[in-house]
Amino acid sequence: MMQTFQTTKVLAALSLLLAIVIWAAVPSVAKVALAYVTPAQYMVLRYLLAGLIFIPFFGKVLAGMKRLPKRDWGWLIGSSCLLIYAQVWTLQQVSASWYIVVFSCCPVLIALLLRYRFNLKSIAGLVVTVAGLALYLQDSHQHQSPFSFIAMCGVVASMLAWVAYSVVITRFHRVYDDMQLTAVCSYISILFALVLYISDGNWAPPADLSWPVTAVIVLSGALMPLGLLCYSYAMRQAQTLTIFGQYLEPPIGLLIAFIVFGTGMTLTATVSVACIIAGTIALTHFSVKPPSQNGDLA
Repeated sequence: MMQTFQTTKVLAALSLLLAIVIWAAVPSVAKVALAYVTPAQYMVLRYLLAGLIFIPFFGKVLAGMKRLPKRDWGWLIGSSCLLIYAQVWTLQQVSASWYIVVFSCCPVLIALLLRYRFNLKSIAGLVVTVAGLALYLQDSHQHQSPFSFIAMCGVVASMLAWVAYSVVITRFHRVYDDMQLTAVCSYISILFALVLYISDGNWAPPADLSWPVTAVIVLSGALMPLGLLCYSYAMRQAQTLTIFGQYLEPPIGLLIAFIVFGTGMTLTATVSVACIIAGTIALTHFSVKPPSQNGDLA
């Protein structure tokens, strides 16, 4: 029994790591793609393959729909659509690395909504994490990445959407397994992308879009449901680790941004990322999960 428990935790940790790597790469991929296509075109290319892959699950998804209240469906659909739109829009305004680091505030908000309890040690970890984030923002401001209120609003919208999604899927876990939940999210994504594409009115294919860029966009779309699947499994099996482990996304994302765009890391930025990682470890280890919770988005 203990061996099975440990194996489950290891699989959850590996699933989370894979999800983080995928999400950390998405902003950089989107930044490249948006230089060639409109946001609506990018979203259709990104989610079309995922929608087609999960067509076989449509019957099971449909059968479970009535077992969840309309309010939960509203939260899931609303948060998914807002996240998709806000992320793409914000990445047109700021660098991929800036978006990744600011977005890392999400885990604490998720933990608060799921009613985690913070003791003095976990609060200290939170302070160190927030200090690292503030240090990074100050450093980026000093190196030709000025603060933009509109861009910050876009990141905040993305954050709130992700927080709502992370909380509401704990309710969907009662009805759907991880594969079925990923299918639901893929359906929502492609339908929303198609609505944006049709309403955009620019249906002509991009003239300067190369096949390599198209392949990267489509591949990222195929990887997105894999990331959601891994995240759902990790949230089900190791919730505390999954919530606070998301703080590892900034260093991974910054590394990918460096590889793709050559974005350098100053000494201050390096220290700030180290603070984020150290604070995450303290938050994960010392935060207390409530004995029973199903998400609080009432």
